[in-house]
Parts: sequence; structure tokens; C-alpha cells
Amino acid sequence: MKYFIIAISFLFCGLAARAQDTVARENLLSPTVYESFYVLKSNKKVRHGLYIAVYKKATVLAKGEYNNGKRVGQWQFFDASGKLTQIYNYDTGEFAMIDQAAKKGIRCTFTETPATTNKINRPIPIGGAIYAIIPLIMRRDIDERVRGSLHEGDPPLEINHVLTIDTAGIVTRHMVTTSVDGKAQTYTINDGNYNDGSPKFTPAKINGIPQTCELKFKTIFSIGRPSVITDNLTHYY
Repeated sequence: MKYFIIAISFLFCGLAARAQDTVARENLLSPTVYESFYVLKSNKKVRHGLYIAVYKKATVLAKGEYNNGKRVGQWQFFDASGKLTQIYNYDTGEFAMIDQAAKKGIRCTFTETPATTNKINRPIPIGGAIYAIIPLIMRRDIDERVRGSLHEGDPPLEINHVLTIDTAGIVTRHMVTTSVDGKAQTYTINDGNYNDGSPKFTPAKINGIPQTCELKFKTIFSIGRPSVITDNLTHYY
């Protein structure tokens, strides 16, 4: 019922957007996250207008606005309980961390190992792990890529993800590696549906200078079941 009320409110608020040649759409971002948004009638791949993401059909995770396929203005992000945790302005790049528990960011790998005396700023997922990370690595299309490697009765398959984050905080590459019968298999994942050109992380920095870095995660895939994340994301912070 709560999700229904949220969705109805979203639709009423979007009447003006629909008047500008847009149509409403919904999408399952991850097994637990639904998103509602508008797209242009002339190009249904381009988001335009109000946006909202909801966790388990009950709790708002993110809300903001698109303009011709780009995130604009101030977006608000919430945790699974509905508590406001982050505010990010896509026009100015201003970022406010309400939830100080995650302010240290995620451990990452740099091209060159920083000196111990350097000041390091780790990347922070904009929107938090549930909204920014899990939908990226727990995806049906990734499961389908590795599905042919498994047979009924085989043990679960461990999948290693490597995300390359550029100096603007945008995911520029997503590599997936797994091992079947002792042989490594590597795939490059197309994140076109996820990456709209907007930063998904605050950039990593060394002594205040933005750096390209890599983030690493693990998931497990079993026949007949969706992949599950094996890493405890909180240990990255």
C-alpha cells in the first residue's frame, strides 16, 4: 500500500512532465529496488522529468530529476529505513554526507600505490550501497553470461567484479572474472542501462587530486537462483 501511495503521488507530480511529450516508465533496478521515471516520447531511451527509486516497494531510496537523459539539480538519497543519508547536486557537484558512518568511502586500488604520508579520499557511492553498488553487480544479464558455464548439481560459481572509476566518479569499465574447471573466464559488461553519464561515486583523491581507481566485489551464482553478494559492504568503509 505504501508503495502504491508513493507511485500515485509520483504520477500526479509528473503531470507537468507528461505534458512535455513524456511517458511514465518503471524498471526493476535490482531484485529489491524499483525505479519510476519519465522518458521522451520521441526517444524512449532518454529520461526526462521526475525520478524516484523505491526499496522493497515501501521505502524511497532516491529522488531527483532528469533533463534530456542527464541527472540535474539536487538529488536526495535515503537508506533502507527511509533515513536521509546523502544530498548530491548534479549541477554544481556539491555533496553532503548526512550519514557520517560511511564518510570514509570504499577501499580501492590505485594505478600506483600512494605513499603512507599521502592524504587519501576514498570513493563514496552516491546513493549508498543498496542504490549505487548492488544494482550494478547483482544483475540478471551478468548471471546469464555465466549461466552456460554451470550445469545442474555444480557447486556455486564465484564471480569477481572489477569496476574502474574515473576522475569524475563515472564507471568507465566493468570486468567480470570467474573460473570454470580451473579455467579463467573474463567478460566485459555493458553498463549502458546503468551508466547515464552521471557520476555514481565521489572521485577518489590523493592529496586533493582526483584519481582513477578500481573497486572489487564478489558475488555467487547458483543454478536456479539469482546471484547473491558475498562481500559485507560495510567492511569497505
